[in-house]
Amino acid sequence: MKTKDSGFFWPSYTDLMTSLFFIMLVLYVLTVAILKSKEAGYINDALKYQKIQTIERALQELNGTYFRYDENNKRFRLGVDVNFRPNKADISELDSRTQDDLLEAGRILFRKIQKVTKENPDVSYMVVVEGNAQRANDNWQSAFGRQNGYELSYRRALALTDFWKRNGLDFDRFPNCEILIVGSGHFGKSRDPRNEIANRRFTIQITSKVGKTL
Repeated sequence: MKTKDSGFFWPSYTDLMTSLFFIMLVLYVLTVAILKSKEAGYINDALKYQKIQTIERALQELNGTYFRYDENNKRFRLGVDVNFRPNKADISELDSRTQDDLLEAGRILFRKIQKVTKENPDVSYMVVVEGNAQRANDNWQSAFGRQNGYELSYRRALALTDFWKRNGLDFDRFPNCEILIVGSGHFGKSRDPRNEIANRRFTIQITSKVGKTL
C-alpha cells in the first residue's frame, strides 16, 4: 500500500544524486587547479635553480691570479698579500705594487658583477667584503684583543672598498647589488691555520637570489 509521501522518493533521490555529482565535479576542478599550480611552482623553482647555477659557474671565472676559490666555505679569497702595519688599516701606507694588485682585483670583480647584473636583472646580488686580522702573541685570546681584532678587520675591509670607490669602482651603482663590509677579526671560516701571514688577506663572498631585489 502506497503512503501519501511515496511519490516524492524518486525526485528527491534525483536531486541528491545531482547535488553529489556537482560536489564531485567542483572537487575535481579544484584538485586539478591545485596540482597545476604546484606544477607551475615546481617548474619555476627549477628554472630559478638552473639560473643560479649558471650564475655561479660564471662567477667561478674569477678564480685565477687575484682570486682563489675556497671550495669548503663557498667564497673567494683575495690572492693579494696585504702587509698592513700593526693595528693599521690605511691602504695608502701599502707599497705601490700591493695597491696596484688590489686595484686590479677590484676591476676584475667590478667587471664581473657588472656583467652578471646586466645579464640577469631579475637576480639580486650581495657582495660581502670581509677583512681579517693576523693572530700574534696571543692577541686573540683576551676580550680586548678579540674586540680590537673585529674592529681592525672591519676598518681594513672598509678601507679596501673606499679605495676601490675612489678609483671609480662603486658597486653601489648597480641597483640589484648590495655590498656588505664585515670584519671577522682573528676568526672567520676561510682562515689558514698553517700560515697566519696569509690571514691578512681579504675574503670576498658573492651570493645571488632570483626573483627578489635586495
